[in-house]
Amino acid sequence: MPLLFSYGSLQQDDVQQSTFGRLLDGQKDELIGYAPALVKIDDAEVAAALGKTDHNDVRLNGDPKSRVAGTVFEISDAELAGVDQYEAAFRYRRVAARLASGRETWVYVHAPQFDLENTFDILRRTPSVVDRLLRGTSGSWFDAREGLGTWSALDVIGHLVFGEETDWVPRARIILEFGEKKPFEPFDRFAMLTRFANWSLDQLLDRFAELRRENLRIVESWNLTADQLALPGRHPALGPVNLRQLLAAWVVHDLNHIGQIVRVMAKSYTDDVGPWRAYLSILNGPGT
Repeated sequence: MPLLFSYGSLQQDDVQQSTFGRLLDGQKDELIGYAPALVKIDDAEVAAALGKTDHNDVRLNGDPKSRVAGTVFEISDAELAGVDQYEAAFRYRRVAARLASGRETWVYVHAPQFDLENTFDILRRTPSVVDRLLRGTSGSWFDAREGLGTWSALDVIGHLVFGEETDWVPRARIILEFGEKKPFEPFDRFAMLTRFANWSLDQLLDRFAELRRENLRIVESWNLTADQLALPGRHPALGPVNLRQLLAAWVVHDLNHIGQIVRVMAKSYTDDVGPWRAYLSILNGPGT
């Protein structure tokens, strides 16, 4: 049965009765690497009904000396699924965590709101991350592939460059100027195979860094508001989207392809690691 750690009201008998129809058997424990936090309740009616202005929360800080006291309970899978539904209404999500006792548990944390500065922070870092990883390496690293029809690290950098040229900022401009009235131009995911067929790795890395700096300068100069982030657009395949989703996808697209580069490089040594392959999950996943 799964374990659920509570740092809040679930430790109260009346809450357990109303939630599960029974009292839970729990043990005191501490959540490691988290600190207490509060989340403001924006809905005045909800705040009045609950008799408080803030929800309890915990924030991951990674400090092993930072701990949050609470109680860990053993509940059924069905009960856990019911708590998921309840917590989702307040924008809480379930994450895995480790307790001071050494046990692993589920705990609910407030889902972070989209943050532009955090978005820009990751987008600024990507060119230097891939540059440090790839520049100066041999073709046996950057031109390796997982099989027929798959991409090398060189292909991925070309794909990122083409996205900077034709995708993220051009589509953001369409949303700001036309909204849903003008669908995005379709994006050719494989255009880099011909567009940059004769480019070296260093040329692609330099171009990626140059375009990313300029694109971030443009987007930051817009001083986007919450209302603008909610503006609608239309993707040619996905349908209705908004500007916030586009910018969030820009970040996750970066992270996705950094992961792809690392996986392709690791698989170059699949046979060389011998029996250690059993412990190296990066070598055993699908070649996608």
